[in-house]
Amino acid sequence: FKSLAEAEKIHSPISIFKPELYGYTRGPYFDGKFKSEEVSGDEAKLSTWEFLIRLAGYSIARIGNVMIPSGNKPIYLTVLALPTDLGYTRSNFELMLDSMKDFPGFKPEEGMIMWMAMNLPVYLDELLVVGMKNPAGMSPAEIRIGLNVPLASYRARANEFLRRVNSGDGKKSIQWIIRTAMWEKEADSERDLLKLLFAASQGDRRSREELMLRSSKTVLSYDYENVKNKENRDNKRLYDFCRNMVYFTSLLP
Repeated sequence: FKSLAEAEKIHSPISIFKPELYGYTRGPYFDGKFKSEEVSGDEAKLSTWEFLIRLAGYSIARIGNVMIPSGNKPIYLTVLALPTDLGYTRSNFELMLDSMKDFPGFKPEEGMIMWMAMNLPVYLDELLVVGMKNPAGMSPAEIRIGLNVPLASYRARANEFLRRVNSGDGKKSIQWIIRTAMWEKEADSERDLLKLLFAASQGDRRSREELMLRSSKTVLSYDYENVKNKENRDNKRLYDFCRNMVYFTSLLP
């Protein structure tokens, strides 16, 4: 900066920096209209230093974009990954961001947690993942999804299952079922089965039994050659999905 006065110049923040969009009061019994002491009038004000620091933080934490199914027109969200521990070193943070580069999506949340537990560094105990709708025209930026992911607690409960998946040939297959459940538009059955696997991996016996029953029934009810000859893509996908689920059920402790 040419002068200290220029560095301390006051700016109105762009919409991705407006604190009220992140919600000062996101818990129950609050209407979301609370304003912090920083807010003067309708907007918070930032010095040039504050503006640049926030811009750097946004740029560093930005993973990429994901598509969220929404009716006939999907929504694209910018993904931000923010560790909850302020003691992270730069190298640890960079490794975490690099591990997130193939982030599959937010929904179902169970699939997201499983993917992160298998792909992110083991030292990462907890992570805040944000999905932001970028500003467009007269529409400001908007936080659509904000999830605090408890990686340590899930890994502790599903440790044996994750170990078996990672030590065999199942890692590539489980990545496929997670992405299929997240990306395919007509995949309600796949999403339900993935949620059952998530619960079963943590020792829920009822979910394990239901997963095995539904997956096996689907596999047995389809004749693979007929499905293949009919070229019914959705049926073949569900058939392959359930075959994988039967395999993963066998890996459950």
